[in-house]
Amino acid sequence: MNGKFNSKSLMASAHLPQHHYLLKQIFYFFDQLPEIKGAFVSGSTASGGMDEFSDLDIGFLVSDKAARDQLWKNRWNWDIAAWFHRFDADHVKPYFVIYFFEPSIHVDLNFYIESDLPSFAGAPYVKAWGDDVEFEKWPVQVNGAPPLSVDWNTVVNDDERFWAWIHFSCSHALRGEYYAAAFFMKDLRKIVETWHAKLSGATAFHSRKTESRWSPDFISQMNTIFAVPNRTSIAGAFRTLIKIQTEQRRLLAAQQKVKWKTSEAAIQKMTAMITQLEAR
Repeated sequence: MNGKFNSKSLMASAHLPQHHYLLKQIFYFFDQLPEIKGAFVSGSTASGGMDEFSDLDIGFLVSDKAARDQLWKNRWNWDIAAWFHRFDADHVKPYFVIYFFEPSIHVDLNFYIESDLPSFAGAPYVKAWGDDVEFEKWPVQVNGAPPLSVDWNTVVNDDERFWAWIHFSCSHALRGEYYAAAFFMKDLRKIVETWHAKLSGATAFHSRKTESRWSPDFISQMNTIFAVPNRTSIAGAFRTLIKIQTEQRRLLAAQQKVKWKTSEAAIQKMTAMITQLEAR
């Protein structure tokens, strides 16, 4: 049975005995089900870099919709290995269940049919087993697909929203609603995070492994933006956000030839609100 599984699908977990053993146990279990036509791994289970806290990310190819629906109905009866918690992750996507196996290993189990296998956006994928002709082609196609190009189409509207959120959040702070102002800071932060990622050549900002993915200077600045609900913290977060976004704006105007719709007069008016907040 060991020889049936592609050794590359087990390679990333080889230095983690508990993960490695559990991965093989999961493969053994689902390989016995006739409706399962193949399996693959993704995330760090495919690309490497796993540590003791890493998830196991596993996908299965099911023969057809009816078989998948029946399989899904039986998901609470699977005798895979000892577990201590499990839940449907259908808030993310359908036919996705998460198990926490002993001693403390998080496992994502995803079930697909041929027509809805994932795209290259989540690559790389490493096939574990499966002889279906189209399934054989699929990892080659998606792993070799060109990277997504950076899309700047919404940047002018992003800028308008940024300053609208400054006005909205600062208005809450000025009336003493500090919790609301701190809560809405996430919407401002999302804009500068996304711009930072795109200016760095990525298609989106990902919070995971932020400390190693993005520059120390950016991380240091962003640390002050996680405001607590008091006037000083919120005003400081506004100032840092504006400082970062102003520099991003300058770079985008030069690199992308962006013509902003938000006027300097409007920016000065909304920035003055922060000065008013600081003076209280």
